[in-house]
Amino acid sequence: MDRSATFGTWKRYKLGQAQFTKWLKQTSDRIKGATSAGEPQKPPNSASNHGTAQLEAMVKIVVDKANPKDIPPSSIRILRDVVSLRKKSARFFGKVASRSEDDKLKKSNSSHEHMIKVLEKALVQLEAAGSKVTGKTSQPDSDGQVSMDDINNMFEFLKVEETQNAEDVQSEESEPEKHTKSSSKKKFGKSKGKKQKQKQKPKKEPKTQLTEPMSVDSNWVDEFKWMDDDGDDDEFDYYMLIYCFFEDFNSIRDYVVDKWCDYYFYQSVPIEVLGVITNAACEIFHEMESELFKTARALNLPARMVEYQFMMNTLFIQYGLNHVDYSNDKIMSEEDLQQKIHREADWLGFMTYTRLENILTNVPPGKVPMYPAGTLEPPVYGILDADGVAEFTNTIIFEMLPDFCLLKALKVNRQAPSVIGAQDEVTLDFEGALRARSYPSAMVLGLQLYVDIRYVLEGDTVKVFDQMQDTARQNEAALTRVYEHVQPSRLKREMWGRIAEMNCVMLEDFMEQDKIRRWKERGITDEKVEKHSLLKRHPIWSGLLSLRCRLVSNDLGHRIVSSSTAVLAAAFAYEAARLVARDFLPSWPSMDGFIKYYGQDCVLLQGNLSGNMSAADLLKRFAEYDLTNTKIASLVGFDKPSKTQAAFYERYGVDTERSRQDMRYLQDIIKEKYSVNATILPPHLSNKPLAVINHNERDATEKTAEVAKSGTLDTSLKTAERFFEPQRVSPIRLLEVLGGATIDILDNQLSVNYLQLYEESIVLLEAISEKFPEITENCGLPQVEDSTYVDKLGKVLVGLATSMGHNPHDGQAEQLVDGIKEFLVGLSDSDTPNLQISSEYETQY
Repeated sequence: MDRSATFGTWKRYKLGQAQFTKWLKQTSDRIKGATSAGEPQKPPNSASNHGTAQLEAMVKIVVDKANPKDIPPSSIRILRDVVSLRKKSARFFGKVASRSEDDKLKKSNSSHEHMIKVLEKALVQLEAAGSKVTGKTSQPDSDGQVSMDDINNMFEFLKVEETQNAEDVQSEESEPEKHTKSSSKKKFGKSKGKKQKQKQKPKKEPKTQLTEPMSVDSNWVDEFKWMDDDGDDDEFDYYMLIYCFFEDFNSIRDYVVDKWCDYYFYQSVPIEVLGVITNAACEIFHEMESELFKTARALNLPARMVEYQFMMNTLFIQYGLNHVDYSNDKIMSEEDLQQKIHREADWLGFMTYTRLENILTNVPPGKVPMYPAGTLEPPVYGILDADGVAEFTNTIIFEMLPDFCLLKALKVNRQAPSVIGAQDEVTLDFEGALRARSYPSAMVLGLQLYVDIRYVLEGDTVKVFDQMQDTARQNEAALTRVYEHVQPSRLKREMWGRIAEMNCVMLEDFMEQDKIRRWKERGITDEKVEKHSLLKRHPIWSGLLSLRCRLVSNDLGHRIVSSSTAVLAAAFAYEAARLVARDFLPSWPSMDGFIKYYGQDCVLLQGNLSGNMSAADLLKRFAEYDLTNTKIASLVGFDKPSKTQAAFYERYGVDTERSRQDMRYLQDIIKEKYSVNATILPPHLSNKPLAVINHNERDATEKTAEVAKSGTLDTSLKTAERFFEPQRVSPIRLLEVLGGATIDILDNQLSVNYLQLYEESIVLLEAISEKFPEITENCGLPQVEDSTYVDKLGKVLVGLATSMGHNPHDGQAEQLVDGIKEFLVGLSDSDTPNLQISSEYETQY
């Protein structure tokens, strides 16, 4: 993505500090009436741009003279968060400064501590003022962090002043921006000294007018730059920058591991959800690292200072970790001290890092280490000491090493695509490290997360693999049965490819033959090759493959159903029988799910099944709309999947050559989660049956929605959309939304089994045609071998509607119920309908 995909701790700290100071400055100036004198306002970017005395004065003005209702609660939450984060760095650097002989460092630390005292005092005063409204002092949230809501809503009670001459104001506002671009960047550890004075334009004195509170565009977040802030805080900024990087990593790590614990202990989270959020966490690690390098360039830091080894040495060896108490180290026992050091190392992913270094040192480029699984000691689970955890990490990584190397070799030799379907970030990063002989920090973090998951699941990684295979086996069988009934087309060729992929990757081991060959070359003949050794130990990839299988089958099934008339005809026949039999007709699960998802009004063309409606009336509607010759795809509501499903399909269902994919797919998922992109149906179409709305009118509907998004119909919509962009959401919230969206499509869109529904609909329509042989004969159905046979089965319902209209009391409705009841009873006795597959296809397959 062009910008950071998440709203991390470091960004939260800097944006919060800047936004609070802007609010404080503008509010105090408005109270003093400074803006009414025409003085141009240039809000500061941080507290350090003003002396502490000025800051205290501004707080006093706001507390003494502002209406308590005009102090937004978000300002208090942001200030509390800023104080907390400043205290973290101060506790650590106070110790560093006390041991240092650098007078500049001591002075900088003293200034930093004084600023914290000033901010703490301001917090107390603002909390007291706020309590006058609420009656109680504001308390911190459970997680102690502000959200993007707080930062964007800082101006919610601020009266914004507007001038009559917009051009003058615009030119004045451009001055700080020019200054930011022209000012030289500071080098790490050196203060720049006093800033040069800016040449000021002659003051203009436009008339000003106080207006009502305005909604402020939050676009400032994207262009905001904090690199000229805190002139003497370079050392503090660097430490907090890399510390926050690992703090965010551990927050994500804890969240993901907790979800895997829920699966292990309670089976309460689907493996598809676990695969998605874990892979997204690894994607976020890459985005975090990209943002880290971007910030380092802006701070004029050498790139090596934000590489893993340098950061690890800084935090683990040179300075220590902010949350660790080192005061009792000298009196601790050797064992306790080792455990403490191990916890620090684990927080940084140090164990994984050392194993990676070992692998790249000892595995020559282009070589594939092959050793039987029996030569490795099995991993030991349970409560482990420091040495046990180190050994466990070593075992897990070396257990996976041969398969990772072999996978890379297959791709190099063009025996496998560069990115296999739904391949996870951990595997791709490992391949990249073996190829480039180096690795990013994100890979260390992702591999550490994988080791954590293996520790949680113990031997149950095979269960995840078995669940994936069950899903693949069912969907492969359904695609195989339906394949013969699909007319030769691009869709049929794609079905063939998907069937082959499910067999090759999910049901068979595509690495087995090459592994056997390599073992023979090394003289290993007495060991049996373990099939699926990679996927059995890789629950992340197994979860993603299960999701890919369901997405692909659902997409193909939806396209098959949409290009046919059979399912819609079966739906009308089923509902007609239910009108006659009422509650005495057995249920049809796949059709019930289809009608529930799309809605009865949509499936039955906005027809309300009132109490006086007969089966003949419903079948007459089917005939009047000529649905025998109408594909479902041409009806509104059936032709497009949800944006969330489309985003997931684009990410995990489509083949790609790119080993690193961006996270743009999250944009649509987040927007749809908060119902920002609702489609607007124009009034002239609102009362029209869905079947009658053609594609031209539907295009006009979509254009109407686009106009709304552009601001003509709803000027606030674009702001709302911007608010829910991924870079404005915290990493944990992002994973929560992603997990919820995955559960939602599993329970809704992907719960509709189109392939099974298509099979069963054909069988049902054939049963009805056999029940009414005279009507079927008069309809002139084509031969079974004819490619139009399936779509023409609905003609029997048209003939039946005509016959029932002429002779409403001859028992044909009861015959229809009997035929459908026999079908449903037979359906419950067998898992799948009896569809014949030609011998030609069996031979070809």
